[in-house]
Amino acid sequence: MEKLLINADDFIGTRELRENLPSILKDVKDEYRTIVVTTNGKPAGVLLSVDAYVDLLETIEDLKNVELLAEIQQTRKEIAEGKYMTLEEYDKKRREEEAAKNKKKRIA
Repeated sequence: MEKLLINADDFIGTRELRENLPSILKDVKDEYRTIVVTTNGKPAGVLLSVDAYVDLLETIEDLKNVELLAEIQQTRKEIAEGKYMTLEEYDKKRREEEAAKNKKKRIA
């Protein structure tokens, strides 16, 4: 698992949090920031936006899904082996298939 990096600027003491709560909450929401709240210089909690929290919960649920994880691993393997199609290639293939389908309808 990748280690998450948190900048020194993302740590805030409880006193500063109390004094600047509205602007800190705005930053958390608008800039998708995660703030580590400290007490006596030690991490005590984390402040994150509702969107980030929901994303985190969804990720946890996805990680509980063994079938989804197996599918993700298989997809990563196929990508590493070059077995993938770019969006442009997919669009071209889809248009060609649609054109062939329409041509058959006109003939019939």
